[in-house]
Amino acid sequence: MMNKKRIIRKVLTACFWILSGAGLVTLLVAANRRDAGHVVREVRINIHGDGEQFFIDKSDILLQLTVAAKTALVGRPLDGIDLARLERALERGVWIRDAELWIDSRDVLHVQVTEREPVARIFTTAGASFYIDSSGQRMPLLEKESARVLVVSNYPGSAHFNHQDSLHAADVKLFANRIAGDAFWKEQIAQLDITPSGVYEAVPVVGNHVIRFGDAEDLDAKLARLFTFYKKVLAKTGFDRYAVVDVQYDGQVVGVRRGPVSAIDSLQLQRNIADLLARSQAQLLHDSLMAVEQLSASADTQHVRRSLPLDSIANVIEPLMPSAAPVTLPKPDTARRAARSAIAAPVVRTPAPAKPRVTAMVPKPKPKAVAPKPKPQQAQPAPPKPKPKPKRATRNEY
Repeated sequence: MMNKKRIIRKVLTACFWILSGAGLVTLLVAANRRDAGHVVREVRINIHGDGEQFFIDKSDILLQLTVAAKTALVGRPLDGIDLARLERALERGVWIRDAELWIDSRDVLHVQVTEREPVARIFTTAGASFYIDSSGQRMPLLEKESARVLVVSNYPGSAHFNHQDSLHAADVKLFANRIAGDAFWKEQIAQLDITPSGVYEAVPVVGNHVIRFGDAEDLDAKLARLFTFYKKVLAKTGFDRYAVVDVQYDGQVVGVRRGPVSAIDSLQLQRNIADLLARSQAQLLHDSLMAVEQLSASADTQHVRRSLPLDSIANVIEPLMPSAAPVTLPKPDTARRAARSAIAAPVVRTPAPAKPRVTAMVPKPKPKAVAPKPKPQQAQPAPPKPKPKPKRATRNEY
């Protein structure tokens, strides 16, 4: 009895496994033949991007899918669609970063695309222009849209891509990502220029000045110093006070005031000032010499008139004292030298040579030196003429 039950149990177990295997095979066959009678009913395209502005539209993506599939997708059998090949075809587009395709249970083809976001527009020295994204990928310009991004000018556009171009590309990508990632600098910095010496200079939106970064090393610290300078200095003095704001030196912000004088203008200004000073000194010297000469002549004339007797002034006779030195007037050269000495001195005084010259030449007369009163003399009698009457002489005769 126990053997029959055991046999029945084995038979039932074997039948269960056989039926289960048959059902699994049937399901697999049915699943493999499911797409044979189904077609694509609809194509739904969804675009994702980092910003609010999209640079590719659904019609462009549908056109690329149609070109890759070589026929229209709607109404096409599901078993004739290679989803992996369509994904690769979409990702070859320069404006598409990632693409994913799948078909749901209602035979709807879903296309999800992530586009590349431009962070800068490049203008090369050769005249070319293109966009770059956050990864440094070059993207051509669009005919329908124009991205409002950072403008980079004077980018080296050599015929062959070299090591220097790769360094510039890395620096520009770093600048573009830092500026695009900050809300303030994204609105403030409008253009980045590369000078012939390789120095990066930025042109702000607010303020008539140039921001000199140098290279891209320690860019975060430079932007932090520049923001502090904006907040502490330019917010009080105005954004147009400085012509250049230099942050390329570690721990420093150098502001160059507006309106620097060129070297030629500075030399000309120095020459003009020197000529003006020379003319002023010459005029001052001439006026001083004239004043000294007039003063000396006036002083000598008055002193001589006080020293000489009235009859000598009237008749211009010989000096009263034979031993005294003759009166000599100062020569113009002597007066000029005295004037120069007086001008060179820190305090202007009356010329010293005038007093000793007059005193030595015209000594004060003493009473005994006055000419004695002349006595009347008797004329010699002439034999044939009578004796003349003597004439009384006065002290001063004119």
